[in-house]
Amino acid sequence: MQYIKQARKIVNKNLEKISARSKKRFDKNRQEIEFYPGDLVYLKKPNRKVGLSEKLLPQYSGPWEIIMKTASNNYQITNHTRKKIDIVNVERLKKFNK
Repeated sequence: MQYIKQARKIVNKNLEKISARSKKRFDKNRQEIEFYPGDLVYLKKPNRKVGLSEKLLPQYSGPWEIIMKTASNNYQITNHTRKKIDIVNVERLKKFNK
């Protein structure tokens, strides 16, 4: 029984080290992106069609307009006709260049 408790402690300590290392590696390339109401953005949408290669289809649709920031990483967006309003994560948005 003592052996199992000791093994669990070692495993938990190793998991914490690995988790910290992974977080450090992820945060190294992470960029904080901030959008403001009125900004135009592209929206990344999975585009799947039967019989066509997914990697050759367009990945982004748009331009979409930012309406407001709903949370620290979510934005409310609308298309140019203002018929559809959607709340999306910032990871799916990309700055629109005119």
